[in-house]
Amino acid sequence: AIYNDILVDDDTIYVVGKDDERVGIVSIYEDDGDYVSTTKYKNTDNLGFTGIVLFDNHLLVSGAKLDNNSSDGLLLKYNTDLVITKDIVYVGNSNERFNQIIIDKHDNVVVVGTSAKLDNSSSDRVNVYIHNGLIGKYDKNLEKVSVIEYGDDRDDYFTDVIISKGNYLVSGYSSYE
Repeated sequence: AIYNDILVDDDTIYVVGKDDERVGIVSIYEDDGDYVSTTKYKNTDNLGFTGIVLFDNHLLVSGAKLDNNSSDGLLLKYNTDLVITKDIVYVGNSNERFNQIIIDKHDNVVVVGTSAKLDNSSSDRVNVYIHNGLIGKYDKNLEKVSVIEYGDDRDDYFTDVIISKGNYLVSGYSSYE
């Protein structure tokens, strides 16, 4: 397995990532490193799950949901026994994924990620995509407040988010020179 994020809650360690079959996984370990269990989610992209937070005694996990060769931003809510209690899928105008999650002081769930839209103006023989950063906000009931794309004709990727002095600080990378 490849793990992308980790959460420690008292004596329990939760990790998210993907297995060798490109299936999204959430695994539990005891604080001494002993393995407890893993649950799998088959419809993810090649990154699997990339973010995890504890929210209202549940785990929120981020990634992408694949459907007919297209991907959509995904938030899954698990109980601590790794049973999905809610799934939230963001369907935009392209391929989307949510990379990371935080909870703000108002119990809003904030996600960052990336969208990829086919560039129909490209003269290349291969598919060329334009990537934009995504930032989204969901309320404490996981109802969408907004999801906004940022970018222009170059590629922008949002990979992480924190709160600094009451503002969201987003990191990522770009193809800008």
